[in-house]
Amino acid sequence: MSNLPPALPHAFYGLVTFKGNPAPVGSVIEGRGEGVRTGVPGNPIITTEAGKYGGMGGFDPKLVIQGTVAEGTPIRFYVNDVQAQCAMPGATWQQAWPFMAGGITRLDLRVPESSWLSRAVEWLRLIWRKLIGK
Repeated sequence: MSNLPPALPHAFYGLVTFKGNPAPVGSVIEGRGEGVRTGVPGNPIITTEAGKYGGMGGFDPKLVIQGTVAEGTPIRFYVNDVQAQCAMPGATWQQAWPFMAGGITRLDLRVPESSWLSRAVEWLRLIWRKLIGK
């Protein structure tokens, strides 16, 4: 258990693609990292419009990263339980994004086409998570 007090949340919204196509309605978007609470309102969220998660408006839903998360902790994003790359519009794609307490960030997500080896690794990770109940 961490000794850090709960941090202000960091909220995200943006575009999301899955293997070159807009992620379909009903896609599950989740953020994970050290101290991040999952399985709570706001994390994960379900897409309600193809190719988008959350929205920029004050009352629009967002992916909310919260918990006992230290500033700068790398947050990894998952689309339908497959790790996604992330980037601000027009920037370089990355594997994770740093947590910023109180932040609201437009961050686009993509799950690129993958090689047979990376698909096999993702498949094994999914099976492992199902077996251990996480």
